[in-house]
Amino acid sequence: MGYVKSDFIIIPGLAPNGGLSGGQDSRIGVRYSFVGAEDELPTITIGLAALFAGNYDTGALPAVGDGESGFVVSALVRQAFDSGLLLNGGVTRRQLSVRDETIFNLGAGVTLGDAALLSVFYQDDSSNGNLDIGGPGFSPARFPEVDEEFLLCGIGGSFSVSDTLSFGLDYGRKRDGKNTAKSDFVSVSASTYF
Repeated sequence: MGYVKSDFIIIPGLAPNGGLSGGQDSRIGVRYSFVGAEDELPTITIGLAALFAGNYDTGALPAVGDGESGFVVSALVRQAFDSGLLLNGGVTRRQLSVRDETIFNLGAGVTLGDAALLSVFYQDDSSNGNLDIGGPGFSPARFPEVDEEFLLCGIGGSFSVSDTLSFGLDYGRKRDGKNTAKSDFVSVSASTYF
């Protein structure tokens, strides 16, 4: 669960209200990990989840989501070293009603003691939408259908206060893209484990 807000300039037709906000998309699903620690092999995690559209407005460039529900399939490979170094990479496929997205992730981190983690990450996000902003058939209402592509990189950190509760802070920036807005993002999170 979460709340998302964007800040943006007012552009008639593309962002008539400037920034937008609302409840973020939610997902519920299952993950299974093949743990390779005994053989000093990477851990492989596969996941399947249902995605539920959040409570926010679409139809403008700074929308905080696509406003679409669907399914998410993912695979992640992660290797932890005795030195505290962590490496991971993965692929995620989001199947929405108006388009599909493929997301490649790479990351590295280092643990500081038993409770803290500092990390860097890179993401390549591309969709198979069949519209371009300003192209034939485009209208603001059809923003979720555009062929959006972007590269994103950032840094983050997390701190565990117990075995069941942790807090995180991430900062990143879209570096390049198509049919998207170059932007910065900040994410603050709290996670609980069962």
